[in-house]
Amino acid sequence: MGMLSRKSKPETVVDVPAKASKAPLPRNRLHFVAGEQAKAASAVADLLARIERLSKIIEDGDIAKAALQAAINEDGGLALAEYSAGRANDSNIAKLAMTEETATRAAAAAHPALAKAQRELEFARAEIIRLDLERQAAVVDYLKLRADEFARTYMQTVNGLFALHDAMVGISGALSAGDEHGEIVMSLAPISVPRFNLPSSADSNGEFLPTMSHHADEYNVRLSHGKWLKARNVLAENPDADIDSLIGPE
Repeated sequence: MGMLSRKSKPETVVDVPAKASKAPLPRNRLHFVAGEQAKAASAVADLLARIERLSKIIEDGDIAKAALQAAINEDGGLALAEYSAGRANDSNIAKLAMTEETATRAAAAAHPALAKAQRELEFARAEIIRLDLERQAAVVDYLKLRADEFARTYMQTVNGLFALHDAMVGISGALSAGDEHGEIVMSLAPISVPRFNLPSSADSNGEFLPTMSHHADEYNVRLSHGKWLKARNVLAENPDADIDSLIGPE
C-alpha cells in the first residue's frame, strides 16, 4: 500500500489539562456541609427538648383545670363559694384555684410557642434531609476530582495510541510497496475509544459524545511514511547505514 489514497480528516490530539499539584485537594465543601448538618442536628435536639417542655406546661394546665373541676363537682361548689367570698384562703380549694389559674396562664402562653417550635422542628428536619443529599453530592464531586487523575492518565494513553496509529499507517505505506507478503496495514477504520465525563476526558464541545474517534492524520502519516521510506532506501544502498536518527534507536 502506498500513501493514503483518500484525504483523511485531520484531528487534533485531545488536550489533556496540565497535571494538578500534588498538594491534597481541599475538602472545604465537605467540611462546610458536615458543619451545617451538625448545627441542624443540634437544633433538632434543642427543639425537641423545647417541645417537650412546652407540652408539659400545657398538660399541667389541663391537669390543674381538671383537678379544680373535680373538687367543685364533688361538693357542689360549696368550697369554691367560700373561697370566692374570701373565707377559705388556706383551704384545699384555694390551692387548687390558684394552681389552676397559674397553670392556665402558663398554658395559654405555651400554645403559640409550641406551635412555633413545631414549625421550626419540621424545617430543621427537612434541612437535615437536604443537607444529607448535599453531603452525598459533595462527596461525589470531591471524588470526581480525585478520579480525574485517572482520566488524565487515560487521555495521555489515548493520545499516545492515536499518535502510534498514525505512525503505523505511515510505516505501512513505506514498507508495503512492492512487498510480496502484502501490506502491513489491516484496516484504515478510525479508532474509537470510550469517553468518560470527567474534566480531563469530557467532550470539550459540550456535546456529551460517548466515544472519541480518531481518523489517521494525513500530516502525521506523511511524516512517518517519509522517515521509514528514507530508512528503507538508505538500507537498500548500504546495509550498515545508521538509520537511528530516522526511526529511533534499535
